[in-house]
Amino acid sequence: MTPVKRVSSNILALFDRFGLVLTLALMVLITAASLLPKESAAGPGAVDKPMHVIAYAVAVLPAAVVPSGPVLWLAAWVVAWGGAIELLQPLVGRSMKLSDMAANAVGVLVGLLVAFLVQRLLNRMSE
Repeated sequence: MTPVKRVSSNILALFDRFGLVLTLALMVLITAASLLPKESAAGPGAVDKPMHVIAYAVAVLPAAVVPSGPVLWLAAWVVAWGGAIELLQPLVGRSMKLSDMAANAVGVLVGLLVAFLVQRLLNRMSE
């Protein structure tokens, strides 16, 4: 086995073994950051939507590279989790925004696309 094949196989194995756990950990971090009181939250409102897209793309990516189940269930679960966070935000002095939910969903789609491309690349390299 060539070094490139070995590395790509090892990376796929890591995603397979730890992808879902890493996605869960990232969602917990997103939840904590999203439920901080407004004055504690970092960043101006102008960069709010790109931050949602990036956060949810990064969160879904590890579990989507080597999914343990249907990717659509994973996507629905992460989008629903993001929706639940938005529903809880008024309880901590923040506002619920449908545009944030939409940005979360776009981020999940971006993450799934990137995961698909990473998976294809790693599979090709390990052949």
